[in-house]
Amino acid sequence: MKEFMMTVKGKQQVSYFSIDYVGYKNKGNPDFLNVLKNDFGNTSQSNLLKAEMMLKKLLEKELPKLLEKIGKKKLAVCVVPRSKNILSYEHNQLMFHISLTDVLLKLKGKGFEDVSHFCWRVKDTKTTHFKSSPQYMGKGKLPYFGIAKDTCVFLDNFEGKDILLIDDIYTKSVNIDEDMVETLLDKGAKSVTFYAVASTKYRGGR
Repeated sequence: MKEFMMTVKGKQQVSYFSIDYVGYKNKGNPDFLNVLKNDFGNTSQSNLLKAEMMLKKLLEKELPKLLEKIGKKKLAVCVVPRSKNILSYEHNQLMFHISLTDVLLKLKGKGFEDVSHFCWRVKDTKTTHFKSSPQYMGKGKLPYFGIAKDTCVFLDNFEGKDILLIDDIYTKSVNIDEDMVETLLDKGAKSVTFYAVASTKYRGGR
């Protein structure tokens, strides 16, 4: 597990990731994360299953290590919502979230609480990983600070909790994840630790 600094409310805080993201189909890249996005809904079931198994194996190993590393007794785990209204997605386009939920069920009683269903997106935003193909970015706005509050529903169950916010791929220049961290703090979270499976090492990454 690797560390990087994230700017939250004007201050630097330690955040975490496991794998360098160096571009789809490049050597050593975690392509299984791209597979799980299934943006066009046409990924085969067998490929989705393989990618799901890879993600689950990694999370089952990394999440307990992260809990120990940051010294918390318990973390309530939330996931960064996908860019569009949740109703726009088929079940097989939400496999990152579903896989995480399965892992948290397996880790139940080991210091993790699943609160990933306490937040979801109801208004579309542009899909930033399609910047090189703007015709696929969709409607809505590009990320800005406050976009989570403007486009997502948050239940009131974050009050006083130590949150672990998880995303698939972090890109420094996008600021979606920073905005989510700040929003959860504004919603009453006691603390928010950010973890991404992968972090970009190109085009505005680390």
